[in-house]
Amino acid sequence: MDVARLEYEYSFLRAEKYDNKIYVLLTVCGFVLVMFTWAVGDIGSIDIFSPAKSGWIMAYDVLIVMCVLGLVTVLVRLIDGMSGLNMRRHDSDEILKRDMLSKTPREIALFTIISYENAKEYNNEQLERRYKSLNITVKMLLVVVILLVALTIVSSFAVKAGL
Repeated sequence: MDVARLEYEYSFLRAEKYDNKIYVLLTVCGFVLVMFTWAVGDIGSIDIFSPAKSGWIMAYDVLIVMCVLGLVTVLVRLIDGMSGLNMRRHDSDEILKRDMLSKTPREIALFTIISYENAKEYNNEQLERRYKSLNITVKMLLVVVILLVALTIVSSFAVKAGL
């Protein structure tokens, strides 16, 4: 019975770790947003709507749009990941509700173990779904960072071409 209880408690520990990862990624997104504002800091000196754009300015425009869309998507996914996770708890009142006290200790233990196992399985399914979504979000954030590096490089050429 102790093993079932420990596995059940571990599912709640995993949920806490998930929350911590979300908060870390939100902090990283804040840093990425600062990097983005730095990368587009020279946008005022570039005529991004000029009909005679150079290739650098067009690349700059496309990278800005891609970075904004990527950042918004990552932030929406992280905020969605912060929404409450419906975890099942072991309800010891069920022993009383089902009049289990009149049963043998072995039957009570079996009922309790099954209750722990059912809650643990449900919780782990919910967490696995959340972790899969979080892994996709991390990959998206990596793409945004790569786009930001490209944007930073292209912005220096776009400023020279726009002048």
